[in-house]
Amino acid sequence: MICPWCYVGKKRLEQALENTQLTDKVALSYKPYLLYPDIADHSRGTESFPKKRSMGPLLHQAGEEVGITFDFKSISNVPDTLSLHYLLANLNDDKLAWNIKSRLFKAYFSEGADISNKDIVEKLMSEFDIKPSFGHNPSVHKAILEGVELGVTAVPSFIINKAHTISGAQEINRWEKYLLRLAK
Repeated sequence: MICPWCYVGKKRLEQALENTQLTDKVALSYKPYLLYPDIADHSRGTESFPKKRSMGPLLHQAGEEVGITFDFKSISNVPDTLSLHYLLANLNDDKLAWNIKSRLFKAYFSEGADISNKDIVEKLMSEFDIKPSFGHNPSVHKAILEGVELGVTAVPSFIINKAHTISGAQEINRWEKYLLRLAK
């Protein structure tokens, strides 16, 4: 929820699924990953946000190509995302979690929403007519460990059919080729 390339990668995958008409044939589920595991129970100001080249013109261009407007100046903090991972896991609905993740990305990256603020997240979740549960969910920690066991060391990473790991915010045409090959 705080990885800009994950947002781009997610949108590219969704576009490729639509282009290949495989949207209804693919079950998407979100798995947690702690981008900054050292942020514990609080958030920190953006002055400590990594100033990487990955947040430059290439990212903005990639975002624009899939309808994302990044507004990094409006982001006031880098939040701890563990409670958001709990929220998504507690839904027990992969499709809804996938859609809510999109809303959290947009709120954070395009609207500058403080997604570490539970009141703000509750307001966002009201758009889906749900009352969020941020309660501890052991499946989150289990999924994080499973990701490590599968070799996920960076995001975005996509695991297809529990057998194929694709890393990076792949271009839409590359996703189309992967998906069509796997659909055979």
